[in-house]
This record gives sequence, C-alpha cells and structure tokens, in this order.
Amino acid sequence: MKYGFNDLVKFRSGNLIGFLIGCVCLLIGVFFMTHVLSLDIVNDLVGRQAFHEGSEPVFLLIGGLIFLIFALIFFSDLAGYSKMKKKLDEIGADKVLDQINNHLLYAAKKSGSRKPVCFFTEEYIVSVANDIIPINDVVWTYVHYQNNSPFYTLKLAEGREFRPGVMAYNDCHVPCDEAIRKVNPNLLVGYSKENAAAYKAIVKAHK
Repeated sequence: MKYGFNDLVKFRSGNLIGFLIGCVCLLIGVFFMTHVLSLDIVNDLVGRQAFHEGSEPVFLLIGGLIFLIFALIFFSDLAGYSKMKKKLDEIGADKVLDQINNHLLYAAKKSGSRKPVCFFTEEYIVSVANDIIPINDVVWTYVHYQNNSPFYTLKLAEGREFRPGVMAYNDCHVPCDEAIRKVNPNLLVGYSKENAAAYKAIVKAHK
C-alpha cells in the first residue's frame, strides 16, 4: 500500500459541521435573549408550559456551551492541520512520503483501525496530523499513565517530550521500541530512576 499526503495531514470535515452546529445553537440562544424568538415556540414543541419568562438565559447558556465545545474541537483540529502542513513543507512532503513508502520500519495502528496513527522510518517518526521528529533524536521511551490511560511517550535528546499518538494497550508499544532501536541501539526503554538519571546526563551533554 502506498501512502499519500492525505494520509499524513488530516482535517476532519465532521469537526467543521460540528462548529457550524455550535454557531447555530449560540445564535438561537442569542435570539431568545433578544426576544427575536419566543418561549411560546419551545412550549408548543414540548406540548406544555415548560418555560416561563426569565428562562431565556438558559438557552443562551446551553447554546454557548455547545458552541464552546465544538469550537475547541474545531480550532484544535485546525491548528494540528496547519502545524503538520507547515512541517511537511519545511522537510519536503516528497521526502517524508519516500521514507514512509520505501524505508518504513513500523506503522502503528489504533486497535480496530486499518489506518496507521504513526509511522516509524529510518529517518523520521511521523505522527499523523500531529508532528514529525527525527528518529535519531529519540533517546528514551516509556509508557506514561494519565487518567488510567497508557500513553507511549518519547523523550528527545534536546529535553523535549513527544507523544506520537500510540496508546500502549496490550504491549503495542514494544514493536515501536524495536523500530527505534534499529536506528538507535542505545535507546533507554522503560521508566526507572536509572533511566531518568541517564537521560538527564544525555540532555546535559546535548546542550
């Protein structure tokens, strides 16, 4: 299977639809507040006198919350899309795709999904719709638990932490480590005081 540009940079059209729905909900709330819409309309729909005068702020609050939720999702997705596109422009999309299609070490997929969330190549780790980092920069990997969810975490020689989007269920992070080890045989694996101290020394030497 050959991967293309759209497999790396994704903007979910469903998030745009959700954002537009949020805008409509907010607008409806404003209309109720400004009495452009009447509470009688809602009461007729529910078939009883459920809302009385003074209930208008409830609609604005609900509409505002719906708008806020969809807006956060939409703009987060848009920011990720822009960031990934810019990174591909900097490195060269053709170069990255050549690495993925001809020098792929491992493609990590979500459980039950056919499409990879992350590509490990001889030069790069490409986290779909997220970021691209040189695989040589990864010196320590471990599983970090947050809210009982295991996140595969990479630590870079410069001191930065990077999460490629791989959820470490059922030891699915193990082949990811094996792919990185092919490039960096001295990779530190697993969280321990010894590895934390070794990593600190690596970062200090890198600076």
